[in-house]
Amino acid sequence: MEAEVQYNFARLLSSLGLLPQAHRIYAQILQLTSLNPHVKDFKVRAAYNLSIILKGAGHRTGITLNSANSLDRNSNNCTAEAHRLIMDNIII
Repeated sequence: MEAEVQYNFARLLSSLGLLPQAHRIYAQILQLTSLNPHVKDFKVRAAYNLSIILKGAGHRTGITLNSANSLDRNSNNCTAEAHRLIMDNIII
């Protein structure tokens, strides 16, 4: 439940244009260690939304969210931050 609340709060902050605050909360979600599939789903969504924030800041992340609600990474277009985001926090 904590992941869902944090995720929704980060989305609210992002929609209000408070991107540094949203960035911080998405990063906190990625630090959750639960093996619960529900938490993993929110970690994937948080990673994707964080990649959108990075793209908006001018970073070319190469991250997309596919129809199976998992992340795809284009290795030809990936910054170190996006790569770290996926490799350190999300098991694909």
